[in-house]
Amino acid sequence: MEERSKGVEAQHVDSMHSPPPATITLSGTVSEFVSSGYDSAALPQKRKMQWKQFFLGLFLPYAVGFVVILLFFVADEAFDPYAFEERVIEVNEEGYFVQEFELSSTMNVDYCYNNEPYPTNFSLSCTFGESADSGDTWVVRESVRDQEGNYGPNTNIGAYSASNSTIWFKLTDSSAEEVHIALEFHDPAVDDHFFFNALETSLCFLPFIYVGAVIFAFMKQKKSLGIGLLSALGAYLALLALLVGFLIIAWI
Repeated sequence: MEERSKGVEAQHVDSMHSPPPATITLSGTVSEFVSSGYDSAALPQKRKMQWKQFFLGLFLPYAVGFVVILLFFVADEAFDPYAFEERVIEVNEEGYFVQEFELSSTMNVDYCYNNEPYPTNFSLSCTFGESADSGDTWVVRESVRDQEGNYGPNTNIGAYSASNSTIWFKLTDSSAEEVHIALEFHDPAVDDHFFFNALETSLCFLPFIYVGAVIFAFMKQKKSLGIGLLSALGAYLALLALLVGFLIIAWI
């Protein structure tokens, strides 16, 4: 028993004089663990309204329409195929009424009539006819009014010559010394002008250009521009409906 006690004491003494255990030190860098399979998908961010694009789409159709209308007004003034002339023609020594106009040789006569500010016993008109003299393709006709106030048949009394832009005629039964006459001319060459025809043709393509612009805006992810273009159409339809409503109310 005594020996056992000595052995325990000896072990206790040995343990007190034994060196401390070595400390384990971890070295290296901490790596991040990335998991692609278990991460939740990022929610798409909602795009804000691009107001510049929106207002561009809202006002651009109206700007294009205004420019087209302005071009039509300018073209109508520059390429007007019609000309209206009023003249007071005096009779010459031979009894003829002759008047020359400063017009293009391509001008045709649409119509003519006498417009005296006082009553007369005759009525003048112009028509295309094959019975005119060589080089003259428009005939001046006269219809005489009888005592009962009825006009008789038309009689050819002259012609209009496009080659020299001159009208001439001789009244059959009148002592008038002057005739007030009005004529409207038409130039088919101006009617077929390329610029005017191209402008008219462009109007037919404007609706298709508008639809194409809307599709292009959404395809190119320009949603604000597309919404602006559609809003322009909605505003136009709303104004049109409002105008029709006012007209209906005014009519009632």
